[in-house]
Amino acid sequence: MKVTFWGVRGSIPAPISSLEIRDKISEVLKKGLKENISEESQIDDFIDSLPAHSIGTAGGNTACVEINASKNIIVFDSGTGIRVLGHKLMTGEFKKGEGTVHLFLSHTHWDHIMGFPFFVPAYVKGNSINIYGCHPNLKDRFKNQHDPLHFPVHLESFSANIEFQTIKPEEDFAIDDCIITPIALHHPGGSYGYRLEENGKKIAYATDSEYKDLTDNGLKKYLDFFYNCDILIFDAMYTLSDALDKEDWGHSSSLIGAEIAMRAKIKTLILFHHDPTHDDCALQDILNKTKKFLKKNAQHECEVMLAHEGLTLEV
Repeated sequence: MKVTFWGVRGSIPAPISSLEIRDKISEVLKKGLKENISEESQIDDFIDSLPAHSIGTAGGNTACVEINASKNIIVFDSGTGIRVLGHKLMTGEFKKGEGTVHLFLSHTHWDHIMGFPFFVPAYVKGNSINIYGCHPNLKDRFKNQHDPLHFPVHLESFSANIEFQTIKPEEDFAIDDCIITPIALHHPGGSYGYRLEENGKKIAYATDSEYKDLTDNGLKKYLDFFYNCDILIFDAMYTLSDALDKEDWGHSSSLIGAEIAMRAKIKTLILFHHDPTHDDCALQDILNKTKKFLKKNAQHECEVMLAHEGLTLEV
C-alpha cells in the first residue's frame, strides 16, 4: 500500500504567509553565511543538510489522505487537500471518465468536507465517487454544503456517478482484498476512525478524537483497534497544555498519541490535523518533544513523523 498526504491541517486552511517565507529565507541565508557558502556548487549540499522546517512547510490544506490499495484509490476525508488530489487524478483515467474513488469520511465538520466542491473528477461523466461514513443522512449533509447559500453548484449538477453509503462502526467493510473497519471516536457531533488492512499490513486513521481516560481500561477499545498497525495517523492538534485547556473540544496531543502508540505497538506514528495557529517551527518543536518523550519512555520502538503535504509512505 502507498499512503499520500494531501491535506494535514485541522479546523480551517492555514496557508503559509509572506512573512513566514521571508523568515525562512532569512534563517537559511544566516546559516549559509556561517557555513561560508560562497560557490554555487555548494548550494545543493547545504540545502540538503538543513532541517525540513527551514526549507519546506507542512502545508495549509485541511484533512485528506490517499491510500492506494488492492488497485483501488481509497481516500480518508475531503478537506481542501482533495482539490490537489483531484488534479493529480485527472492526469490518468479520471480525465477519461473511467476512474473510481472510495471516499471514507471521519465526520462532516466543514474542514473535512469543504474540499469536495473543488474535486474535479466529480465533474467528469463516467467517473464513480463512492462516499462512505457512519453518520446518517450523508447525502443531505453534502447537499447542504452545495446549497446556493454556500456554493453556486448543486450536488445534483455533478456529472460523475456519486453514491452515498452508511456503514456501521466495528463492522468490516471489504473493497476487493482491502478490509476497512470503522470505530467511534470521542468528538462533538461524533467522529469515526478507520483501520485499513491488506495482505497483513494495517493502517489506522484516527483524526478528531479526544482521549480523556488514559488508563488501560479507558483506552482498551482503542488499543485493541490500533494494535500492531504499521501506521497510525493521529490527531495531534494540541499541545498537552492546550488539550487540558480545551477539554471537550474533541482533539488530542502528540504526547497522548505517543503513549497510545507505545501501548498499541505501532510501528510508525504520524502526527496529523495540525492546529492552524502552529507554524512550521512550532510543529517541529512538537515533533522534537514527541521524539524525546518516546526515547525517554521507550516501551516499544516506534518511529514518529510529522504529516506534511506530499509525504508519501510505502507499507
